Amino acid sequence: MVITGFNLSAYFAIPLVLSLLAKGENIKVSLVENVHQVSTNKEMILSSRQLISTKTTPKTYYVSGTGNDTNSGLSNSSPFRTIQKAANLTNPGETVLIMNGVYRNASPNGQVVSITRSGKANAWIKFKAYPGHRPKIKHNGWNGILIHNGASYIEINGLEVIGNNDNVTLDYAMSQKTNKLNPLTNGNCINVDGRKSGHTHHIRIVNNKVHKCGGVGIAAIQSDYVTIDNNVVFDNAWYSLYGCSGISMLSNWNFDNNRGYKMFVTNNKTYNNRMFIPWIAVGKITDGNGIIIDTSRNNQNNSKLGAYKGRTLVKNNLTFNNGGSGIHTFLSDHVDIVNNTA
Repeated sequence: MVITGFNLSAYFAIPLVLSLLAKGENIKVSLVENVHQVSTNKEMILSSRQLISTKTTPKTYYVSGTGNDTNSGLSNSSPFRTIQKAANLTNPGETVLIMNGVYRNASPNGQVVSITRSGKANAWIKFKAYPGHRPKIKHNGWNGILIHNGASYIEINGLEVIGNNDNVTLDYAMSQKTNKLNPLTNGNCINVDGRKSGHTHHIRIVNNKVHKCGGVGIAAIQSDYVTIDNNVVFDNAWYSLYGCSGISMLSNWNFDNNRGYKMFVTNNKTYNNRMFIPWIAVGKITDGNGIIIDTSRNNQNNSKLGAYKGRTLVKNNLTFNNGGSGIHTFLSDHVDIVNNTA
């Protein structure tokens, strides 16, 4: 059989040739000469270019006290006004640089920043002070910064978080000693909270100044792989009815079965953290510690977490003039307290 004069694409010609061969037909070479060949090399190059074009470079977002949330947020000359605007956009590997300004909670029961988006092991999301700047997060809500809903691979670096103590009197706080719903007296500065909608893990809280929160200064609750390093934490826990401290790790949770060091409280300065209001559960002053590693055996209140298997390192901290202990452990194992001054 002779086929000439066709200008077939390879996609149509090859199946035709194979079917004819199966029938024993003799096919003249002119078929091959007339077949329009698809340039697979060009297709491969085009595909590579298309793949490259779909890859995105991690963004840096900018926030300023004089910014506007309608700006692009992608340069220091076009910054957002709120940190929350940037937090809602972040993807793995991206950074939020926070410039000078005072950042406040938008609602009385809210927080200044709610972080729920996660980074990855090789691409953390970082919230950092812009170089040379000293931004202030000032709040009278439940938290200055809240990391929750299973957020992971997050770093908070170089920020000042200020609570509501200056606006509360001891008489007012005593009048609220049974009011569990009052953020004015119970608000926390930085809260890593893994109790709802997924446990938090791989969090770094470093180089911050944290003070004057009625609740805890820096807390990590039901979390794992948390580093709290080189922070200054003072004047916290005064007015809360929940028995708070300066730095608290509560009910550590097992992200994995690693039995090495996973929780770190290192190189911090904590002072003047104390309780003036009794813990509502027992009616007494119980805490107000500089640092506490609390109930990581997880054998209270029908907890299903299981005992924490990793180790916790508390090292090189300076802690003084607190209401409770300088450094305290309670119902927790595998805690190494090394080279601290208290």
